[in-house]
Amino acid sequence: MGLLRPHRGPPDWHPANEALRNTARLADAYCQTHQLDMAEIATKFSLNQSVFDCTILGISSAAEIEQAVKWLHEALSTSPSLAVSPAALPADRKEDTMMKVAALNEATQHLLELFRPFQNYSWASPPPE
Repeated sequence: MGLLRPHRGPPDWHPANEALRNTARLADAYCQTHQLDMAEIATKFSLNQSVFDCTILGISSAAEIEQAVKWLHEALSTSPSLAVSPAALPADRKEDTMMKVAALNEATQHLLELFRPFQNYSWASPPPE
């Protein structure tokens, strides 16, 4: 619904309260400062969770589908819980990939802390009239 869309923030109609909207803006600023993509972090985090049977992404263009498939392949190739380990990467990609994985892991932990007050938070859908 756009809450974690990089560089834009949630649309005006989004039902999140102002505190959650502000936290999303802080998270986006952190990601921009560290040259990371909040959508990538959120997507890979979801894909690497074994407790989820399904991950649903909000996609609005063919380019976003291509990006999501790329992130899926990256998540599969770098997750310690999945079949392909980082050690299996070609030598010319291993160092860059491992540095990116470390940066994404650090950012994920930071974002989890930012959003901790909103864990299990939800809103009525449809909203009450």
